[in-house]
Amino acid sequence: MQLATGSFDNTEERAREYLRRVETKRPYKSPWFAHYAQSLVGAGRLGQEDFVAAESMLRDGYEGMIRTAGPHLAGAEMRAQETAVRLAELFRKTGRPDQAAVWEARRGKADSK
Repeated sequence: MQLATGSFDNTEERAREYLRRVETKRPYKSPWFAHYAQSLVGAGRLGQEDFVAAESMLRDGYEGMIRTAGPHLAGAEMRAQETAVRLAELFRKTGRPDQAAVWEARRGKADSK
């Protein structure tokens, strides 16, 4: 995906396809993957500045990842941290610095787990 480069042309489409695969085939042992895919869709919406949709998808994705992560999922904490950073970015872009600070703090908590 092009999230790291800031190119959001087909990011959302690819993330939605991943989400569909995870939800329908369930080849994974954890629902964590569906929450991660949801956060990727939210990241795409953030890049397109659809802040309302992005907030919902990012929040739900983050909360689901935290709730369903287990020790068997390598990289799960890092993905949750990335989502917290995106939420902080969203709140800064929408003029809500207090909420941005909350998400920066959550990122720090994910670092320490």
